[in-house]
Amino acid sequence: MKLAYSANAYMRFPVEEAVRRIADLGYQGIELMADTPHLWPEDVTPAQIDRVRRLLDDRGLTISNVNAFMMNKIGDAWQPYWHPSWIEPDRAYRQIRIDHTIRALTLAKHLGAPQITTEPGGPLSAAGAGRERESMHARAMGTFVEMLAPAIEQAHREGVKLLIEPEPGLLIENMAEWLDLRSRIDSPMVGLNYDVGHFYC
Repeated sequence: MKLAYSANAYMRFPVEEAVRRIADLGYQGIELMADTPHLWPEDVTPAQIDRVRRLLDDRGLTISNVNAFMMNKIGDAWQPYWHPSWIEPDRAYRQIRIDHTIRALTLAKHLGAPQITTEPGGPLSAAGAGRERESMHARAMGTFVEMLAPAIEQAHREGVKLLIEPEPGLLIENMAEWLDLRSRIDSPMVGLNYDVGHFYC
């Protein structure tokens, strides 16, 4: 078994420094961030990818995952990680998430990473209660599945898995909701990122 550490803890440093620090701690794996200031897919260059790959090889680190969940680069004032989400009321805003995920899958392929993670649909736009909330959840689930489709196609093209990470307060919070989502998607390229802390909460 290899233990990996997330570069999320080093977002105040360039990605190269994050790699060095994680290697110096003795880890054998690393989760890279498809976010600023590390490897925002739209801005990253082939030269930077080559530098990171060489550094990982030199330090003996394997990429466990590319985290495409967080989107600090967009700088949404309400919540910088979840937004834009897959279920935004504004279709154009949802597209930013879709495009980011597609680019992150390609980035992962170039880096030699086996998979990326994404957020589990985002928060529902209004709390609601009872049947109202159930109806809202069902509509949001349909939107989520629809919006995932182009990213799943890209996952197949690149040979990189797309992992959904459930989180409290978002559309997919628990195992029952994950199994519901999984039953709607017929693709071996979609999987679960099992965050033990999230499931415990």
